Amino acid sequence: DSTEIVYKSSSPNYTTSFPLEYEEGSQLMIYVDVYACKGSGIMSDSSPELKWIGRVNYNVQDILDGNPSQTKARSLPKGGTIYAQIEREFSSDNNLTLRLRAHSLVFTNSRLRTSLAATTTLGKPSTYFELARPSKSSSSSWIVVYRSNSIRESTTPMWDKATIDLNSISSDEILRISVKKEEKKKCKEIGSFETTIQCLIESCQIDEHMRSSFVLQPTSTRGPRGRQSNKKTGQITVVSAYMQRRDEVLNEIRQKSQKLILDHYLSSGENNPLQEISTSNSKFSDYVDAGLDIGLCVAIDFTSSNGDPQKPGTLHFIRDGMSNDYIDAIESIGSAVEKYSKSKESPVWGFGAKFPSDVSPELAVEELPVRHIFQCGEVESATGTPGIVDAYRYVFELGFHMSGPT
Repeated sequence: DSTEIVYKSSSPNYTTSFPLEYEEGSQLMIYVDVYACKGSGIMSDSSPELKWIGRVNYNVQDILDGNPSQTKARSLPKGGTIYAQIEREFSSDNNLTLRLRAHSLVFTNSRLRTSLAATTTLGKPSTYFELARPSKSSSSSWIVVYRSNSIRESTTPMWDKATIDLNSISSDEILRISVKKEEKKKCKEIGSFETTIQCLIESCQIDEHMRSSFVLQPTSTRGPRGRQSNKKTGQITVVSAYMQRRDEVLNEIRQKSQKLILDHYLSSGENNPLQEISTSNSKFSDYVDAGLDIGLCVAIDFTSSNGDPQKPGTLHFIRDGMSNDYIDAIESIGSAVEKYSKSKESPVWGFGAKFPSDVSPELAVEELPVRHIFQCGEVESATGTPGIVDAYRYVFELGFHMSGPT
């Protein structure tokens, strides 16, 4: 699993959280690889270039035992620190659906603090907002749980509708909403305000012309919680805010997906095979009958956590054309999925292997670079389950060494 990419920050706050199934007293290791993103920005459509920075690992038991903050810091080999925090989830079947609009944002730090005219946009920075909740372990820190899309060059941005999982937020706790601007090398906060879910919902239940706005204030001038400052950097209006059950959100997503399919068939003049399918009562077989096409992508772990492939009983042990655990898994899953694939073509990748260097054959195994992703087989896509197995076997013909355990 991976987080979102946080651009223009040497101290990124990731909004992505990862659910863990953990039995108290057991050992569960978490390995985190950190990458720098180059050649792309928040507003860019191009794929970012990723450069590996380093890896840290955590033992969940170490974070929880005798640690009031339930936070653990690990240093990266080349500098920098990664903090991991573990908290118990709230039990909620609801999502908060929220949409915000900003007015009169102040982009300058001059004494005049003049807001740029809304009629001109040239030269204004792009903006986004973050929603954070207090950390359970520290009264002075905040945990970002949502980061919006970025709106280009506007003093009155209206951001896309946000769907926020309330498993990460208590319905009655204080929230902080911060508006930030993108500058050339980093992102800076314009201002923030504190509120609750109930206040957000109530603020948009009156006529739009009568609604009051939340005032943005620079965090640096904000006093302790509850004290106000007379400095303002903009206003936020709640366009919409309401609670929604998670299954209702999923049903909306299904309906939107079907609408996209319907629009495609209407524009192309073809018959829509899904038009008779009800999203509330449909079965898997209904989608199959309507022409469902499933693609399979395969990624194979070649790290040393699988054991020495030369030793019988390890996951990658293979000899004289015999099978192993990986081949059994490929054949079980591949044979089931390929029945629903029209092309039966599957890309096959590997990760965690080290290959001998033709350029520097004198390098020792520990000096060889780890291939975090590489193509298995001689072609980009394997045909059918037998092709996936052949691509997997091809890696052994090349000769490789396993990297450290995952």
